[in-house]
Amino acid sequence: MPANTSAASGSSTIRVAHDRSVSGGVRYTGMLATVAHIHEAPTGANGPVIVPLLQTGAGMFAVPAGTLLTP
Repeated sequence: MPANTSAASGSSTIRVAHDRSVSGGVRYTGMLATVAHIHEAPTGANGPVIVPLLQTGAGMFAVPAGTLLTP
């Protein structure tokens, strides 16, 4: 993706356990967001969504409880 001049920033912690369960979330500031998810794809390419994220508050998205990666 090309760089932009946005002042937005954020951080994320996503954990994948040995049983393929996924947990964690994203925090951000300086922008409005209505949807977030994680895609599986090489850098610069589009791919399918593999982890949905639910908005849990202003500037926060979280992995829904019970989310598993499929083989």
